Amino acid sequence: MKWNDLKTYCKKHNYSPENVLRLIKRYNRSGYFRGKKDWKMTRFRMYAHERIKMKNDLYRGSKKDAVSNIVSTPEFQNKFKESIYGNLSYDHAPLLTQLISEPRQHRDLKKAFQLEGSQEII
Repeated sequence: MKWNDLKTYCKKHNYSPENVLRLIKRYNRSGYFRGKKDWKMTRFRMYAHERIKMKNDLYRGSKKDAVSNIVSTPEFQNKFKESIYGNLSYDHAPLLTQLISEPRQHRDLKKAFQLEGSQEII
């Protein structure tokens, strides 16, 4: 397939350049998000980092405070756009709060805290 063929195919199927780039990033294995697990672990690591930072600053905020701090950062927004869900729009805070409180996610959440330097979930 040549570049012109790709351009014709994209026009025929109404793919915008942004959508094509998002698809390429999704399936590129050199550092971009590859699926649900990557996106979940990215959010967990951001949450773990924020909770550890709150603990070190002696600020005893709630889990909801940590989640709202994370979701409002440009870093989170950029990583979300690169993820497989980048074309969706929804309120991230309730979903992340629900995800971190779900017992089935405890193992992955603990792994994220360990990767950030803590032996326990804060």
